[in-house]
Amino acid sequence: MKQRTSQTTKGFTLLEVLVAAAVLSIGSVTFLWALEQSRGTLARNSQALEAAVLAESLLDQYRLGTIDSAGALSGRSNWRWQAESQNTPQGRELSLTVAWPGGQYTLKTLAGEEQ
Repeated sequence: MKQRTSQTTKGFTLLEVLVAAAVLSIGSVTFLWALEQSRGTLARNSQALEAAVLAESLLDQYRLGTIDSAGALSGRSNWRWQAESQNTPQGRELSLTVAWPGGQYTLKTLAGEEQ
């Protein structure tokens, strides 16, 4: 007598492998895109933070009268700053803008009585 054996296949079909590869590819591309977007955001935020710190320092110097009302930042290509003073009903308002190729940051403060 012949013994019957069932022919069960083990493993994956070609279609299953192709679908899994497609899902992995889409997931990998999406992950790499998100990683690149976050890297760009981090670079922009780093520049904005640096501009905020510089603006605060320059505004203090401008308030003390140790610097002019505009200039370029040494060591930073294409970074410029400009300070302005105007009288308002609340007192003298000082503003300082730091501009770089990717954006700008403006800091304003009241500096006391009108002059």
